[in-house]
Amino acid sequence: METMARYILRVLKTSPVILMSWGACNFRQLEDDKGLSMIVNGYIYQGKVSIIYNQGNDSFDVLIGETEYNLVYVDMLVGFIDSVVEKNCNDEEYNKKVQNSLKTIFF
Repeated sequence: METMARYILRVLKTSPVILMSWGACNFRQLEDDKGLSMIVNGYIYQGKVSIIYNQGNDSFDVLIGETEYNLVYVDMLVGFIDSVVEKNCNDEEYNKKVQNSLKTIFF
C-alpha cells in the first residue's frame, strides 16, 4: 500500500519542471503519514511547505510558511503551490523575471 507522502510526491512529480523550479528539497513524510513536507526556494517564497491530506473532504490543506490554505484538490495541487511559491503572474511576466535573473547571474 502506498503511503500518503509517496502519493503526494508522485502527484508533484507529474510536473517535474515546475517542481524543480521551486528548488524543492528535504522531502519528509509527516507524522502518522498525514502528508508531506519539503523546503522550497521559489521567487516568491522560500521556506517550508507542508501538504496534509484532509480525508473528510478528500482535499489537501497546504501550509506555506505560517499561512494555511484549505480545500486544495489533487488536480489543483501543483498549480496552486506554484502560484504561491514561484509564479504569481502570467507566463510573459514570469519569463521576463527568469531572463532578468539569468542576466544578473551570468552577465
